[in-house]
Amino acid sequence: MKVKADYISIGDNSVLGARSMVLYGVHIGRNVVVASGSVVTKDVPDYAIVGGAPARIIGNTKELLKRRLRENGVDVSDFSYEDYFE
Repeated sequence: MKVKADYISIGDNSVLGARSMVLYGVHIGRNVVVASGSVVTKDVPDYAIVGGAPARIIGNTKELLKRRLRENGVDVSDFSYEDYFE
């Protein structure tokens, strides 16, 4: 019987929702949000929001931050993501 095993790597400031599953050999980038109940079968790039089974990119954390700031009355005309995170 063959057994296949590999590492899972999760980047800094990434969040995995409840009951999400990450298969072996998958790399999750920095500042990623994985929705609850998702099944991550492939590598996820930095700043992505993924969800579903299998997980697909449904958004971008940089755009989400910008939208939330705008909703709270912050001027985002000269917005720079690096001002908030490095």
